[in-house]
Amino acid sequence: MKLKKDEISKEIIEKLGNSLDPKISSFDLVGSAASGRQYYRIPTKTGSKVLMKTSEVDDDFKRFIQIQKFLQKFEIRVPKIELIDESSESILLEDLGDKNLLTVIEGLDVVGRQKAYSEVVESLARGHLSVVRKTQAEPLLHERHFDYQDLKWESQYFTKWCLE
Repeated sequence: MKLKKDEISKEIIEKLGNSLDPKISSFDLVGSAASGRQYYRIPTKTGSKVLMKTSEVDDDFKRFIQIQKFLQKFEIRVPKIELIDESSESILLEDLGDKNLLTVIEGLDVVGRQKAYSEVVESLARGHLSVVRKTQAEPLLHERHFDYQDLKWESQYFTKWCLE
């Protein structure tokens, strides 16, 4: 699936400015989420950016922004937000590349996979413990606690949309 250049908001095109190759008229879809969000890679003269677009009204759009900024504040590595265009519910993000857990574990033996998974779980636990009490100060985050029921729901959601 491709995103045509004329489907990108004027604000984002202006932010990209001269770094955008004028010969490129469409951009590749590099990911999507069951929430309706789609992610497109935008090549630039100095690398690339990722454009997150919502395909419909996304109730979590503002929460996504707040969570992203909150995690950055606590030095949890998430893509940097470069521009938010609320009118089109689009966000221009830093591109962290194509490497994900699946590509990391491919080709590893059982011991290597266990080590990789353990590192991810440890990182998630450290991040969770370092910020869990601080959500009180963030209204959009505070109303969304992540307790056992939420973890169970997320696990079922992952199973349905990623494994099945």
